[in-house]
Amino acid sequence: MIIRGTNIYVEDEGDKEARALLFLHGGPGEGCLIHSSIHKDQFKQNYRWVSLDQRGVLRSESLHEDEDLKLVDLVHDLEEIRIQLQIEKWVIWGHSFGGLLALLYERTFPDSVISIVFECPSFDFDLSLQSLLQGAAEQFKSSGNEDFSLKCRQYSRGNYSPDERLQAFLDLGQQLPDRSKLYIHNPHNIPPVTYPQEIQKMQGKSIRHLEKLRQEGKMYDSLLPVLSDITVPTLLIKGAYDLVTCSTHVEAYQQSVSTKGKVLIFNQSGHNPSWEESVQFSLAVSDFIKETYR
Repeated sequence: MIIRGTNIYVEDEGDKEARALLFLHGGPGEGCLIHSSIHKDQFKQNYRWVSLDQRGVLRSESLHEDEDLKLVDLVHDLEEIRIQLQIEKWVIWGHSFGGLLALLYERTFPDSVISIVFECPSFDFDLSLQSLLQGAAEQFKSSGNEDFSLKCRQYSRGNYSPDERLQAFLDLGQQLPDRSKLYIHNPHNIPPVTYPQEIQKMQGKSIRHLEKLRQEGKMYDSLLPVLSDITVPTLLIKGAYDLVTCSTHVEAYQQSVSTKGKVLIFNQSGHNPSWEESVQFSLAVSDFIKETYR
C-alpha cells in the first residue's frame, strides 16, 4: 500500500466486515512475519487481520540515507492505513516496541481504537534496557565470563543515557553465548516458522529504521506517566521470564490503568508468549476482544 508517499507492506486478510485486529510488531525493526505466520490463519477465521512491516522495515520500501524517520510518522502511517482500508475502529495488539506504538496511537487517535492488547510492552525503553543488561550479566556470569558480566552491570546501573545503554547492550549482546535466551524461555514450544532467505537479506533496512529512530530520540521518552490517560480497555500479557516488561512497568500499569486494564502472566514464556504459549495466547486475546468489542 502507498501510505503517505511510501510503499508499506500490509497484510489485510479475513472477512472485511468482521471485527478488525491490527498487529504491531516490535524491534524497532522486527517485522510482522513470525507473529503472522503463527497467528494469522487462526485469527482471520473470526476477525479481519491487519499487520504490517512498519515504514522502512523488511518488506516495506527502504528508507533513504537522507530521509528522516520520526516516531510520529509510524503513528500517522497507522491512521492512514485504517482510513484506506475503510475500517471504522480496530483492536490493536502491540508486541514490545509495538506496545509503545499502540499507546502513542491511542493517545493521538483515540476515536480509532476499541481496545489494546499489550504483549510484553516497553513503555520505558531505558528501564527495559537496564533489565536486559541485568539478564545479560547473569548469562555471562553463568558462563564464567566475569569481565563482561561486570560491564553489563555497570551499564545497567550507571549514569548513562538510554542511547549509550542501548549501544552497550548491542555491543555486549554480540558476545553472549546465546543472546536468544534473553527473550525466549523454551524454544521447543515455538511453532516452526520459515524465514525466507530473501527476507533475511532485508535486515539492513531494519537496522536503518532503528538508527533513524535513535537519531530522533523520541523512542526513549518514558510513557509510564501517561498510562493513566488511556481511555479504552486494555490487556497486558507478560511472560513470567520476560526481561523487557520489568516489574516497574507492571506496577505502573496496574496503578495507572485501574479498572480499564488487567494483567495476565504466562508462566512458560519469555518475551514472546504469543510464540511460546501460542494456543493459550490466542484464546486469551479472543476472549478479551469478545469482552470489549460488543
